[in-house]
Amino acid sequence: MKKSILENYREGNPTSDLISVSKEFKSKLISHIVKNVVLEKISNPQLIKKITSNLEKLIKNEYNTLSIPYFYILESINLSIEVEQTDVIVRESENTKFGQFKFSDFERGEIFPKYVAERFSISEKKFLTILEDFTKIYTNDVDISEEIMKIEFN
Repeated sequence: MKKSILENYREGNPTSDLISVSKEFKSKLISHIVKNVVLEKISNPQLIKKITSNLEKLIKNEYNTLSIPYFYILESINLSIEVEQTDVIVRESENTKFGQFKFSDFERGEIFPKYVAERFSISEKKFLTILEDFTKIYTNDVDISEEIMKIEFN
């Protein structure tokens, strides 16, 4: 079976087509984020599709360099988690009477506790670690600033 250009790059085989390496890495990175972050927290197919589309737009390919605005991606994912959880809480609370619960009951997680406890459960540190671990499989040429991760394929 023929190896992909990214696998050849990872094994240290020289290539002159670094643009293709970058594009293939972007595709694998998006799949990795969806599989290991999004699918663990979100079950709504429309939200998953929207996040995947946003990842395609946010992660920029410029020749042999990828720019990953991980902070904005994380904000988008966390917002989607909150939207899905809020929708579930609204559906589950439709049968309750007005004034049956106090607002403080929701804050403490006594009402629908599994949703309140999971809200914003993906931290920046955890998300960045997931990205770094995946990136290190293929290259060590990574530069991380406050909001953006840049990967250069040489």
